[in-house]
Amino acid sequence: MTCQFRFLSKDDLAAVYPTFVEAYSDYAVDMSCNTETAFAHRAVKNGVEFSSSVGVYHNDKMVGFTLVGLGDWNNTWCAFDAMTGIVKPHRGQGFVGKMFDYTIPKLKGRGVRVLA
Repeated sequence: MTCQFRFLSKDDLAAVYPTFVEAYSDYAVDMSCNTETAFAHRAVKNGVEFSSSVGVYHNDKMVGFTLVGLGDWNNTWCAFDAMTGIVKPHRGQGFVGKMFDYTIPKLKGRGVRVLA
């Protein structure tokens, strides 16, 4: 299955949210309380930098994402996985690792020293 990886922008929130809803629809923890507004607020609270975050697309439809938060921790510029989701039919294909492989060079170029 051929998929593309792309960096996101804030404008992609409209595509990330329904992908989140679909990706988390079968999780044990009920995520239905996360409206699009609450989801956007969570991204702000977690310091998500969309330009370092990645979407995975199949036939131009987002089927997965990782939102990367950036911040200072103990005087070290760090990045962390604020949220990652893959819709069920696309799980088990290594997309999460590939998304991080895609963004790590950019994060290093931004001075990130720790990825958690």
